Amino acid sequence: MKSKMTLRLILYFSTALLIFAVIIGIVFSILFVNHTTDLYYNELTKKAESIAGTLVSFSTGEGTYGRGQGGGYGAYFCFINEIAMTDIWIVDNQSRQITFGNGNRQLNYSELPPDAAKVIDDALSGSLSYNEGFSEFLGEKTLTVGAPVKQENGAITGVVLLH
Repeated sequence: MKSKMTLRLILYFSTALLIFAVIIGIVFSILFVNHTTDLYYNELTKKAESIAGTLVSFSTGEGTYGRGQGGGYGAYFCFINEIAMTDIWIVDNQSRQITFGNGNRQLNYSELPPDAAKVIDDALSGSLSYNEGFSEFLGEKTLTVGAPVKQENGAITGVVLLH
């Protein structure tokens, strides 16, 4: 009789400990994901604002990026792509063409998923924006931050997207 009761107590305590461990594991995972997302958001925001600030010198002032003061931004784009260690896209506000990769590849704005296009629209309106809507488009879980490229007169000529 005592051995049956002992086995039941051991089984109950083991079950309670197992359930407690699973709950603690789930809570830890959720907190870890949220903390990591916040860290990436803060880091990407700083980088996007910095890159957007430097792109002003390459803008023609009409919303397209071409020759600018530095003779074009292709080399700068490749350099920044390596330094930032993220995917960088630049969207101009006239043709809505997205430049990415080594600065030579382009994508049309209409090819983006609706949630992803909202990041660009928000940034073109002048505010910093972020979304996870590019995840399906890029084929992996991503956080995307969009920063407006503002001229000295306050006109927004494009958007920098960091993934």
